[in-house]
Amino acid sequence: VKADEKQPTQTVCRVSTTREEIEEGCGSRYAISSPWLTLSEITEPGKKYAAIGKPCDIKALRRLKEARGDYSNIIYLLSFFYAGLPSKQANERLLQELGCVGEECKSLTYRGNGWPGYATAIDRRGKEYTMEYSKAWGGILGRDVHPYCRVCFDGIGEAADIACGDGWYISEGQTPDFSERDGRNIVFVRSDLGEDLYQAAVNAGAVVSTEWENLSQLEIIQKYQFTRRTSMRERLFAYRLFGRKVPLYDKKKMTMLSRKGNTKGKVRVFLGTAKRILLKKI
Repeated sequence: VKADEKQPTQTVCRVSTTREEIEEGCGSRYAISSPWLTLSEITEPGKKYAAIGKPCDIKALRRLKEARGDYSNIIYLLSFFYAGLPSKQANERLLQELGCVGEECKSLTYRGNGWPGYATAIDRRGKEYTMEYSKAWGGILGRDVHPYCRVCFDGIGEAADIACGDGWYISEGQTPDFSERDGRNIVFVRSDLGEDLYQAAVNAGAVVSTEWENLSQLEIIQKYQFTRRTSMRERLFAYRLFGRKVPLYDKKKMTMLSRKGNTKGKVRVFLGTAKRILLKKI
């Protein structure tokens, strides 16, 4: 995926066949995308592909490959940690808060030039408008995600061969630290195929890899993903209580993860969900 050159908050999906095209599409895109609309373009015999997508995209493609036996030339399925898909309105609000709106906005970068980097908009006169990541995501984009993202159990790319996410540092208050630091990622390798690819990248010097010594810290480093998974049972209970339809998940898995969660936190999620349903915010 890459930004639409005419509409910076819109996304263009494509099959990239050169290094330059891949690099042009690098970076976070907090905008609507449907990458598998390009599957019909994967027809050239003898070529091998890697598919990169949101966790839900990868799960859908994995199931499609297994059910139909198609797309055997898509060798690798790669994903990333994902907290939800911001709406079109959220993207418009971000530009308004930045002060770069409408046709005046030439480009929008959600993150970059640092870690986590700043949300940066550039108008047609070349003037830059910036905002800290914690405000851009935490204060605007992350507060208005699509309804189905709120009941998604998988934000960590369970169906991918390799999935990665930010390896946030931990603040003195035992919360993720979003201040500018040297960047690092957590990488989950979930298949033998993924292991071979990852080790090849390490051996080639493309990736510098170290073993994580304290796995219990992951609950803090990726606190949102941990809370999401350990409180999903309570969230869905609130939905059902008010007659809302919900996805079908493995009950044993949800119960097992719920036991790892904080009781007060789960109650807060249940009550917060119920309140938003009553106020018709979800």
